[in-house]
Amino acid sequence: MSDVEHIKRMAEQIRHTTNCAALERMVAEHVKSVLDLIDAAVLREAKKLSEALPLISLPSPDPVSIVKWLGKLILKDVYPDLESAVKYAIQIVQLASAVAEVVAAVAYAAEQLAACAILIPAEVTGAVINDLTKNVNVLVDAALSKVVVTHTAMAGIVPAIANVPFDTSSPANFIASAPTTLDSVKTLVVDHINTPIPPP
Repeated sequence: MSDVEHIKRMAEQIRHTTNCAALERMVAEHVKSVLDLIDAAVLREAKKLSEALPLISLPSPDPVSIVKWLGKLILKDVYPDLESAVKYAIQIVQLASAVAEVVAAVAYAAEQLAACAILIPAEVTGAVINDLTKNVNVLVDAALSKVVVTHTAMAGIVPAIANVPFDTSSPANFIASAPTTLDSVKTLVVDHINTPIPPP
């Protein structure tokens, strides 16, 4: 089961629990579980980004043929990184949507807990919702940033790639446009790699 499916199930469990003690325990456990999933995803992404950055910084030697050769070499390594970054960003945006369901379920549960005479101060509920929202937003921003950084580095090697930007203006726009943009970038990369290196 994916993280997104798992989080959606947690939200459903929170919404459908009628026992007050179980609801209180479930909210605490599920919120912690979601925060742990988000933290783990942030750490995975930070590690991937730190490993990729040395690959996308290219020194600029003088001879044109060496530069083109290095560009092709790097593009072969960096395009798969861009492709995985885009897929990861799409998954993270979907995760953000699932977390929004948990946020709504926690708000609903807060009302139910109040009805059970288990009072949770509004600050606590607000803090839980703010933590979930803030953490998932950090994760979405990091995932989209990696796509932009990798895309920009590739555009430094193949300038035409800059004319095919990813739409990161909103998560929904990114999900809608990413597959088409990625296909266009792939075409430009393949064309560049297949272009013969001019003789010295």
